[in-house]
Amino acid sequence: MDKKIEQDQEFDAALIKLLLLGAGESGKSTIFKQMRILYGEGFGDDQRKQTAPVIISNLIGGTRTILENCENTKNPLEAEDAKAAADLLNKIEDDTVMDEATAKAIQCLWADEKFQATFADRANFQLFDCYADFAKSISKYPEWAGPNWTPSVSDVMKARVRTSGIVEENYTIDGVNFVMYDVGGQRNERKKWIHCFENVTAIIFVGAISEYDQVLFEDNTQ
Repeated sequence: MDKKIEQDQEFDAALIKLLLLGAGESGKSTIFKQMRILYGEGFGDDQRKQTAPVIISNLIGGTRTILENCENTKNPLEAEDAKAAADLLNKIEDDTVMDEATAKAIQCLWADEKFQATFADRANFQLFDCYADFAKSISKYPEWAGPNWTPSVSDVMKARVRTSGIVEENYTIDGVNFVMYDVGGQRNERKKWIHCFENVTAIIFVGAISEYDQVLFEDNTQ
């Protein structure tokens, strides 16, 4: 028993602990996923398929966010087909499933001048960085976002899920053992950070260069 305890202590002493910190939507989880791809198990077919509803929700939710801000940015929709597409999007009950009508509605809106003008003003409201890529990809429906679709690793990397609590992954790189912690960045999650600081080797503070002129995820006034 004493030998086992001693071995565990030696392992912990040699373990390099990395803690990712940063505000919400700063890119912490993206780095976390990149580490998993480079040094961990990566993402298998089943895991990528499980991400499909998240990606669809990102796309539909982002479209709704832009529609909500069309009036705020003095760019109300004028084209009748765009208005009809907006009505369809706003009536969707399940935003994790894509069908042909929804895909066409998003394509219609993405091609609309007023919608694009509001999208260009996205620094004044919170919108996932992945939105434009997903909005362009929906033109490939049903090969992309269809019933039998398996997201690519690139799609998984772009998918946005709010991190809640503490997530950790272990890696061995050149014989050195690492553990990386990802924690939620929203204000109500930051009180949990203190529980991660014990015996941490390094803190990696993440900031998104793309958000230098954008408002905070949790506060559109800052």
